[in-house]
Amino acid sequence: MSIIPGRIPAIELPLTPEIAEDQSKRNLMRLNASPALGNLRAEFLEALRQPIALRGRMKRALKIADRIASVVVPHSACKAGCSYCCHTSVAVSELEAQIISEATGIKPRRVEHRQSREEIAHYHRQPCPFLSNGSCSIYDARPMACRLMFNLADSPYYCNTDIEPEDSHVTQLNLQDLEFAYTGTCGMQTKFHPESSVFPGFQMSPPSLKYHPNRKRHGLVGGNFNADGSTIDQRMKLYLYG
Repeated sequence: MSIIPGRIPAIELPLTPEIAEDQSKRNLMRLNASPALGNLRAEFLEALRQPIALRGRMKRALKIADRIASVVVPHSACKAGCSYCCHTSVAVSELEAQIISEATGIKPRRVEHRQSREEIAHYHRQPCPFLSNGSCSIYDARPMACRLMFNLADSPYYCNTDIEPEDSHVTQLNLQDLEFAYTGTCGMQTKFHPESSVFPGFQMSPPSLKYHPNRKRHGLVGGNFNADGSTIDQRMKLYLYG
């Protein structure tokens, strides 16, 4: 940052939870003003019900998730160059691991046991090994968990994993219906595992809020807003993605 003589350099002040929530409410209202996101949610769920092979349903859902991102990103803190969420834990299904393997040439390992909460927590704050110069090197093959996470505030301030969980106030877009439908469909025929177990050095696990218990999700169903500050059932998340 260049400093002009005689001028005090600008300092980026910490974002308050109240400001982050106000920003998120405003962005949520903008999203609800258009039917685009609602239509894509319906299309996503319909893709999972198609009478075709599971891999085909998964690929359709992944493509629709990218279209959802194109609608949401202009109203969120998520922008190219931000990689805070690439330092959290995410899980992949066996089919997603196969897709990543085909894109990278890295053969996935078979996981013999489900990792414990403590083992998964070990990878929190560590960068994803597929993160290269601040960008995802497997972007087109990235897991669904990476495609459906959005911070509705204008600033990614609270996405920073250096912030302690009790002080984190990330206001995420509520896409639980899509996450659960996707996980339930894939989970019937393919297991979910932390990526660190599937790929050597791939240090991510589910997009859960277990490390950020104060994060809130803003609902979109009928334009509703989770004003009570309720969070994801962490045990449900652990079992779904474990």
